[in-house]
Amino acid sequence: MSVGQVVEFYDSDKLFPVYGFGAKLAPGQPANHCFAANFDDRAPDHHPAPGIAGVLQTYYAAVARVVMSGPTLFQQIISQAAALARSTASQGKYYVLLILTDGIINDMQKTIDTLVAASELPLSVLMVGVGDADFENMHILDADQERLKSTGAKLAARDIVQFVEISKYQTNSRLADKHQLAKELLAEIPGQFLDYMKSKNMSPQQLGAMTRANQVRPQL
Repeated sequence: MSVGQVVEFYDSDKLFPVYGFGAKLAPGQPANHCFAANFDDRAPDHHPAPGIAGVLQTYYAAVARVVMSGPTLFQQIISQAAALARSTASQGKYYVLLILTDGIINDMQKTIDTLVAASELPLSVLMVGVGDADFENMHILDADQERLKSTGAKLAARDIVQFVEISKYQTNSRLADKHQLAKELLAEIPGQFLDYMKSKNMSPQQLGAMTRANQVRPQL
């Protein structure tokens, strides 16, 4: 909740599209890895959740309707966020995708390829590992030591991922330091945003002109 409250503070309209992944929407169906959590076929953008309270309400309502199912695949959900960032790249918007997962990633290379492609877009990806799974491989996506490399040997234009394992901030299964969790998870966002601006040779004045022209502020 504390992470959401910080993100909410920086969002211009405080409306959040909510997606789900890794669930069967009906008995007998295969697992779906990118669906609107409000079950609106037109995508969550048409009825985004109002504030973090709305996000939680949408989440709990969705959990009651679906059956959780593996494998854990990130590629589709990241591609969806990348498509949204690409479609509004000229409007001065910057997006943050927050992924909560309790499973070990099963499409690592496809996810890396998607992140490398998305590194040229106004997008950051925050990943939170929940539960007692072995999240060691998730730190590969964090790419703090070296940039991600795609299957075709293309290097990411910049680092766009931050991963945090929530168990490190828990005591007896309770979140002991939510403020430190939020601080670490969001620590790289300012630098990632500035790296994007530099990669596009954009100044704050240019960004301001773009956002005023579209009557929006940069949003998370």
